[in-house]
Amino acid sequence: MTQHTLLYIHKRRGFCKAVTKEEPEKKVPVPEQPIVQQKPKITEDVVNDYIKENPDVVSNYLRNERAMKAQRKQMNARSLLNNAF
Repeated sequence: MTQHTLLYIHKRRGFCKAVTKEEPEKKVPVPEQPIVQQKPKITEDVVNDYIKENPDVVSNYLRNERAMKAQRKQMNARSLLNNAF
């Protein structure tokens, strides 16, 4: 015959209920946290090397930034005019 442990669970109604427990609680293994790789530091030399190796990518980015800035100005002016009238 297996040995039973009695646990008492208190209910809100004010009485206790005995629960038999055949096995002790098993501990659930805690999963290890994943290793997070840190981003490498970007130095001036790395940036300059990238610009030298990829001039077309950088110039396209700058061109797009200028276009976005112009669009932003137009949208702001349009909203000001719409609010004025």
